[in-house]
Amino acid sequence: MNVNDFLKLKKSLRLFLTHAYNKNMEANEAKKLYDLIDRLYFSMEHRFETLEKKIDEKASQKSLDSLITTADYIVGRLSDIELETASRDAKVDRIYSWTEKSSAKLGIPLEYQPLVLYLGFC
Repeated sequence: MNVNDFLKLKKSLRLFLTHAYNKNMEANEAKKLYDLIDRLYFSMEHRFETLEKKIDEKASQKSLDSLITTADYIVGRLSDIELETASRDAKVDRIYSWTEKSSAKLGIPLEYQPLVLYLGFC
């Protein structure tokens, strides 16, 4: 039922009620009134159900889009962190290799001490 149908039904109901009020309503007219109100109620109920479904679908889609965007951000950030870590590890390996070669050429032995002792915690 579209808006024009609803307005026509509303107008019919108003005319019918006015007519029924001016005459003493008989059983047949009461049945017509009941049927008209019943049609109006079911058409409005159907329309509201349709609107509620559309709103729920829209809300669900928005939530899903938000979750996907968040997951994409996290995955992208993790990828960046992995790249930075790999780059830093390669840099440390190059420095370690250079230090070993320099130590061998200069004849200075490398002494490895635990980091805790070096920092003076013990």
